Amino acid sequence: MDFLSKLKLNEQLLQKIFTHHFQRSRKIDACTFLELLLEMCENQSEIDLEQIALKFYEKTEQTISKQAIFKKMNCVFEGIKKLFEALLERYFKHSQIDINHENFGFFNDIIIQDSTVLSLPKRLKNKFPHLGGSKNSEAAIKIHIAYSLVSHAVVAFEIGAGIEHDSKFSFLTNNVKENSLIIKDLAYFSKENLEQIDTHQNSFFISRLKHNKKIYIPTSKGLKDISIKNISKSKEVYCHLENDENSPLYRCCITYDDQSKPHYLIANLDFESLSSKQISFLYRLHWQIELLFKAIKQSLCLDQLKNKGFAYFQCILYAKLIIMIVRLHSYANLKMIMYLKYKRFLSIQSFFKRFIFLKINYFDLIFGEVFFDENMLEMICKISFFDKSKKSHEDLLLQEDLIILDSRYYQ
Repeated sequence: MDFLSKLKLNEQLLQKIFTHHFQRSRKIDACTFLELLLEMCENQSEIDLEQIALKFYEKTEQTISKQAIFKKMNCVFEGIKKLFEALLERYFKHSQIDINHENFGFFNDIIIQDSTVLSLPKRLKNKFPHLGGSKNSEAAIKIHIAYSLVSHAVVAFEIGAGIEHDSKFSFLTNNVKENSLIIKDLAYFSKENLEQIDTHQNSFFISRLKHNKKIYIPTSKGLKDISIKNISKSKEVYCHLENDENSPLYRCCITYDDQSKPHYLIANLDFESLSSKQISFLYRLHWQIELLFKAIKQSLCLDQLKNKGFAYFQCILYAKLIIMIVRLHSYANLKMIMYLKYKRFLSIQSFFKRFIFLKINYFDLIFGEVFFDENMLEMICKISFFDKSKKSHEDLLLQEDLIILDSRYYQ
């Protein structure tokens, strides 16, 4: 299983990123600091400056003050962020595969766009403001992700303040390849963004609409405006999003969740391409990203960070994101391998939680050679399988559909 070697970066890149901090004469150089930080972020949810100092002494038998560590964090946090971005780019490069399945072969890729909010210590509210409330803190970050169901990979990633509205983040349209299907959450709805996907990217979208959204139906007497909730249960229509006959014409239909709650969908897919049942099925794939978000929150534990300031937060955040990329890359590769071998589905949450037992040296993985126990890795996968007794028959069929998406990559 040599898939981890695909994430390897060269040491010259490390030297280039940490140009001003790569002096071996210093007590704690950038390499030692980064290796130590990655090790601690893998094994601990709460990381204190005193703990870093003690870990440094264990490794080097040299003492270092908390003030020196804090000063180092102020120097290198931008470098750690650049290192994460370089690793993310490498991860993107090795996560492109093709689709070969009757329900999905019409598309080159299927991408889900969504976001999740992570609470932060109150001290960071000036950098990452949030609305607050009974369940949320005054400081929070919002992680925006575009996730490919074909490669099980994150294909776009962006971090913003918790208070910023999702519709401002249209970064995906710059990265999507032609003939892809983009499934967008309600909060990302933007008429301009949908038009860009439709006309400039030559791709397709399925997006939710608010129940009070006004749409315009073509009639013999011109456009007729109606509320989308007035569309009957069995009816689907072509409509405009604005009172202009020259504006794009989209397809509008209704799907129902497990509680029989209606969701109003709009798509630039015609009746000949996909049936309304297939569109509803495709939108149901959206829940897959929620499993990813749960796994990410378990990995990052940002709400447990100490109140040590912006540089401390940035160092810990991007070190944890580096670890997350390795876990995502491993999961994407092992999910299909384990299914082919055992006909069982790998749970992303369980896998992320147990990956720590592999005891990988992340610094060596990224810049050198990494060795790990393959038997241990297989055992981690086995105990991370979905419990069949807790999965509905419909969910298991959906997992099988998603597994088929991977098959061409391994042929």
